[in-house]
Amino acid sequence: MLSKTRGVVLHHFKYTDNSVIACIYTENHGRQSFIIKGVRSRKSGIRISYLQPLSLLEMEVYYEPKRELQRIKEARINPSHHGISSHIIKSTLALFLADVLYKTLHEEEPNHPLFSFIWHSVELLDVETKGLANFHLAFLMQYSRYLGFFPRNNYSESTPYFDLKNGLFTSSIPQHTYFTNLHESRLFNKIISLQYERLEDLSTDHETRYFLLLKIIEYFKLHTGKATNIKSLDVLKGIFET
Repeated sequence: MLSKTRGVVLHHFKYTDNSVIACIYTENHGRQSFIIKGVRSRKSGIRISYLQPLSLLEMEVYYEPKRELQRIKEARINPSHHGISSHIIKSTLALFLADVLYKTLHEEEPNHPLFSFIWHSVELLDVETKGLANFHLAFLMQYSRYLGFFPRNNYSESTPYFDLKNGLFTSSIPQHTYFTNLHESRLFNKIISLQYERLEDLSTDHETRYFLLLKIIEYFKLHTGKATNIKSLDVLKGIFET
């Protein structure tokens, strides 16, 4: 059946010489894979440029439940979505976040609050000018809320260690290796409450920020069993080192 839906591009790969398969998180059908033929042809209605990481699409699709590969009748890129591809830091952040979403978001059922969060986040990334070095940290922490393992925000002087395994702050070092030290825990607490409009509130050096990112990825791995082998992580690290 024909269905109109918005979609966020997570990943695409070559299928044949003139076709690709695109993984798109849709508003009305959850995560779906679409086969797109002739995508490199000038006559194609769906250009390869539409399939960049986190591209926002308005689509009309031929949707059949339980079908492995869906088809797109028409697609157009969101007209306000233009500031990411031309900005090296934003495009690298998009590559990284799309990579994480591709590895962790597999539900084929609609989740409108989660979709709205992702769509709105991409729109903000498109226009954001300040605090970009912290954008992905805020995104991942808020994303964990929709996956069901948002940390308990109980940081205090008496509970200064963050236990990644149990998702809360504790009074003493846990009896396992999945925790952050005193300094890192203070910063982790700031990330938990970090909002997009206050990205600059988190002030730290690149090495510490990267270490915190690794801890967040470890947190995702512990609670999803996924989020491993994020290939774009090294690219992201390199961008903020320059």
